[in-house]
Amino acid sequence: MPNIARHLTLITAILLLSSAPTHAAPAFRVCADPSNLPFSNQQGDGFENKIAALFGKALHRPVEYTWFPQRIGFIRNTLKAKQPDNDNAYLCDVVMGYPVGFDQVATTRPYYRSTYAFVYAKQAAGMAGIKTVADIDALDEATRRQWKIAMFDQSAGTPWLIKHGLAENAIPYPSLSGDADKNTAEIIKDDMAAGKVDVAVLWGPIAAYVVSHTPKGRFAMLPLQSEADIRFDFAMSMGVRHGDDERKNQLDQLIGKHAKQITAIMKKYGVPLLDKDGHLLKQ
Repeated sequence: MPNIARHLTLITAILLLSSAPTHAAPAFRVCADPSNLPFSNQQGDGFENKIAALFGKALHRPVEYTWFPQRIGFIRNTLKAKQPDNDNAYLCDVVMGYPVGFDQVATTRPYYRSTYAFVYAKQAAGMAGIKTVADIDALDEATRRQWKIAMFDQSAGTPWLIKHGLAENAIPYPSLSGDADKNTAEIIKDDMAAGKVDVAVLWGPIAAYVVSHTPKGRFAMLPLQSEADIRFDFAMSMGVRHGDDERKNQLDQLIGKHAKQITAIMKKYGVPLLDKDGHLLKQ
């Protein structure tokens, strides 16, 4: 009988433990655009999704998203927005891509540096021998006038096109799409694939996306170096709320620890990457 009692007590204890509520690890909560490839989408296809998944795995935490179009008000409606049923908690904690030093958020150490690129249709007039900006400048005006050139407002590409005499026959495009379901990258990709545009100066990740998601071999890109009066290269970090120092430090450590894996993800997406001195890295 004593042995049976001990066994019954043990079984009871096991059952009580197994039925006790378990507390899941807090999620790695990301603020992101649901339709913003190559950066993010709800299906997890963007490189920021992949890096978030990498960090979630490293932290043994599930990744959860708060979705909002990356337009004016994005930070206010995501990173700085309180949960509706808990005024002491926020909707999400990390923006996966943010320029270093922008003061709207506290930025981590950079995890990649990219540059704008000259994206062009290989079959457009005069493009066969293009290797450098000097090659573009050397083409005669009659040849360059044949190009259909996208020119975006509030873009580093616009003053460059003006400086290099390419703005006269430019087609204006907004930097931000008014369609939450179709971002600027998708619009310019579709227009270039349809032959509406031959040339565009695009931020590196978007340039790579256009080249890789249009008919194979039809478009190429020439990464651009910053000039004396035009800056093309920018370091990108992650953003957290000001004062959230513990999370910022954690992200800094993750970026350092997983730098090679992050770079491998970026290269898989074809993003032109620069080292800290501004030199283009080999793909």
